[in-house]
Amino acid sequence: MRSILWSLGSTTGLNPDRLYAVRGGWAHPSPVTCPNGHSLSPRRVLVGTQACLAVDGYHRTYACRRCNTVIMWPPVTAVCDHQVFDERRAR
Repeated sequence: MRSILWSLGSTTGLNPDRLYAVRGGWAHPSPVTCPNGHSLSPRRVLVGTQACLAVDGYHRTYACRRCNTVIMWPPVTAVCDHQVFDERRAR
């Protein structure tokens, strides 16, 4: 699997756990490519969240619109406890 560089504007290799000052506010860096090498530029990625009771309340999600691969940050671990949209536990 390819390593995924994280970017904020033209800078790469940033820490995805930190907020960075940008014009007009603050932002988390985002992945540049999906694991299959597709660009995650505007209109090519869907950004969202996944509720998780074990990891500060949520994961940031980045879905590649070309191959439907989803990157979650922080990464999913064995202690993650995800729930479906209406907060009932997934069965």
